[in-house]
Amino acid sequence: MQIILISDRLAKARSVTLSLGHLVASAFPMGLVIVASTAGVYWLTLRYASEV
Repeated sequence: MQIILISDRLAKARSVTLSLGHLVASAFPMGLVIVASTAGVYWLTLRYASEV
């Protein structure tokens, strides 16, 4: 996967190549963030359910 960066400051366009390893390495932490966020919302819901 190639990402092309275009900036007013640069004289030419730059490209960044992402490999499958990069995508897997970034998907794993994002998955952990989603699981942690879901667990946090679940905990808050159960913690304050009796007060609502």
